[in-house]
Amino acid sequence: MARRSAEKDGGADKGGMRILYVEINGGNATLQEGLRTLVAAINRPVQVAPSAPRQMIADVSPTPTSAEEPEPNTFNQAAEGIDTEQAEQPDSCQNGSTRRKRGEGANCDHNAGLAIVKSLNLHPKGKASLKDFFAKKKPKTQIEKIAVYMYYLKSVLEETNIGISHIFTCFKETGGRMPAALSQTCRNAANSKGWIDTAESNDLKSTTVGDNFVEHTLPRDNNGDDEGDK
Repeated sequence: MARRSAEKDGGADKGGMRILYVEINGGNATLQEGLRTLVAAINRPVQVAPSAPRQMIADVSPTPTSAEEPEPNTFNQAAEGIDTEQAEQPDSCQNGSTRRKRGEGANCDHNAGLAIVKSLNLHPKGKASLKDFFAKKKPKTQIEKIAVYMYYLKSVLEETNIGISHIFTCFKETGGRMPAALSQTCRNAANSKGWIDTAESNDLKSTTVGDNFVEHTLPRDNNGDDEGDK
């Protein structure tokens, strides 16, 4: 026995066949009743259930994208474009100088710009010359020499407005080694010993401490502190 069913799917008719195998056991009355029930079932009209509307499901799967590239680091890009060996270095001889390591950069003259003060008379009449006064006091180190020069310029020559060039002229007069950075050596005499006042480079002043050192301590037999390279 077969039963046919049909359903409507998306506007297209479809059919189906189901094969039934029926076995009825019993007497004649039972068989007749079973056949009538079977025939009634076969002849019953087929009810087609309306198909549910098909729902369109949007594709929500993420669109594959390429791996995100890191944002460019402008600092690294700028650093990569600079050759550190060729980068401009500040000139240690200029104002606002930056101190370099020994052996780095071009050598420069820290005493550039200093000149002999031609108007300075170091052989005054009736007074000791600078060389004679220097030989009497016998300063040993460079800062001791600066103290002697300042005392001589102020107390013997009675000079005013003493500048670095005046000290430069005294070094030239007495001979010997000139400090590589005379301005710094003068500051060392001021900061480490207090023998002079370097608040204004064009108006150096002697101090009471420096005057006492020259008048009462010099000359001395020992070498004192080794300040020769300052």
